[in-house]
Formats: sequence, C-alpha cells, structure tokens
Amino acid sequence: MKFQPMGYQAVHTRMAQLQMRLDGQFGKKTEQGIGAPAMNKSAFAGMSGSIGDGNEPMSPFGGGKSVDVDRAPAPIQAMIRDAATSAGVDFELLEALVGQESSFKQESVSRAGAIGLAQLMPGTAKALGVNPNDPAQNLMGGAKYLGQLMKQFGGDTEKALAAYNAGPGAVTKYNGVPPFQETQDYVRKVIARYQAIRKP
Repeated sequence: MKFQPMGYQAVHTRMAQLQMRLDGQFGKKTEQGIGAPAMNKSAFAGMSGSIGDGNEPMSPFGGGKSVDVDRAPAPIQAMIRDAATSAGVDFELLEALVGQESSFKQESVSRAGAIGLAQLMPGTAKALGVNPNDPAQNLMGGAKYLGQLMKQFGGDTEKALAAYNAGPGAVTKYNGVPPFQETQDYVRKVIARYQAIRKP
C-alpha cells in the first residue's frame, strides 16, 4: 500500500474525528489533549475492587476503598463455621486463613507435604487427632491448631498466624513475626483477607 502524505488540515481533521470517538467512549477529553481521554469510574465497571479517589494507596487485593476477596463456597463456609465454633476461634479469621492456605481447595498439597483446606502437615494432623484427607476433619484440625497458637501467644493474632506458617519455635525465637519474607507476606495477606471479610 502506497503511503499518501497528509497536509496539516487533513491531519487536524483526522485527529478531531479520533477524539470524537474517544469522547464517545470515555467522556470529554482532558486538558492534556488528543489521546488523553478523561478517566471515569464507569469505564472500569466489572473490574475487581474500585477506583481510588486519588489519594488512596492501591490495595494488593483491589483498588480504592473496597477490597474484594474470594469467600468460601457455602458448604465449605458452613464447615469452617462449625470448626471455628467448636475450637473457640474467630470464624472470619479461620476463613481468611483457609482462603490463603488453599484457596478453599481440599485437594491442595504443598511442596512440603501439607494437606487439604487448612494445609495440615501429616504429623500435625496426627497430633491433633484428625484425618487431613477428610475436609471437615482437616478444618477442625486447622481450627484447633489456630486456637492453640492464639492461646500460646496470648491472643496475638499476628504471632499466631506467623506460627501457623513458620512454626511456633520461630515466633518464640524472634519474639514476633520472624524475618522471613514468606511468613511476613503470609501474615499480611491473611490479615488483609480477614479485614476485607469483616467489612459490612
């Protein structure tokens, strides 16, 4: 195809046509001119989270004021609630932990060999008296273990979560969340899930 050079007027007309198309999709152009359509929230309908107001940091789980996290499917949520009630732990905290551990998938097995919804190691499951391959028992084991850790660390949620991930010995050694990137990320993400679940 042979290139045909365009004069100034033709270029200006073509740019105006393009701007009209952009205006139709995104609203009137900003002062920045051609190619900088105004950003409006309706253009992001259907995306996870919401668009911030300009001064808010973006959350790793979504933007702006609301944070969207996956909730447990109804049957699993009912089992989580039963396990939390039986073990005397916060149901929403247990749901956040299970969501982070396995994304609510009983078939999950970690590289280290942790099994199921609450990602119990075989030795831990045995000590807790549960079958980690049974979803309800797996959740009961996770709830019991979380309850033990909360009691051991005086109700300190961050320490208990860190111990669930890295072991209570590491938390005791460092008198807090250990300086392991994986554990620090884990604690931050579980707490972010927990706070999102608790939002009205």
